[in-house]
Amino acid sequence: MVVPVKDVNINSAWIFLKPLTWELWVTSFCFFVFIAFLLWLLEHRISDEFRGGSLLQQVGTSLYYYFYTMVFAQRENVVSSLARWVVVVWMFVVLILTQSYTASLTSMLTVQQIQPTVTDLNVLLNKGEYVGYQEGSFVRELLIQLGFKETKLRTYSDPEQLAELLR
Repeated sequence: MVVPVKDVNINSAWIFLKPLTWELWVTSFCFFVFIAFLLWLLEHRISDEFRGGSLLQQVGTSLYYYFYTMVFAQRENVVSSLARWVVVVWMFVVLILTQSYTASLTSMLTVQQIQPTVTDLNVLLNKGEYVGYQEGSFVRELLIQLGFKETKLRTYSDPEQLAELLR
């Protein structure tokens, strides 16, 4: 079925949240906190960067480290081999999330969001709208069998006529 499309204009200030689902945002945040805790657990005994200061400063350093790895190179050194593996896994997760988010947001902002104005033939039949069919097609008889009046049927033979009928 060929029908005109609705013009969907996205003007929301919160569009940057739409590429990921609510569940994925929450899961990412929980994973972020878990990885920060895991890094602190592995590093606070052997690394001065993760040991110094109060508990609040240590938590802040761990969260800051993982947030900072998403954007820049970290300044804290990871000493433990196991912690290095955790950082590698975290970097891979961040890479996948960043690429998926960027691709989805770009698609939402650049590709026309196509939504038809009519999704069911019964809507056209009930409203008494005009319906077009290609010249010489079996569709004419089918539309008449479905209950469309012949006065509401329009014939087209080329794409230019079809475009004119849809206006």
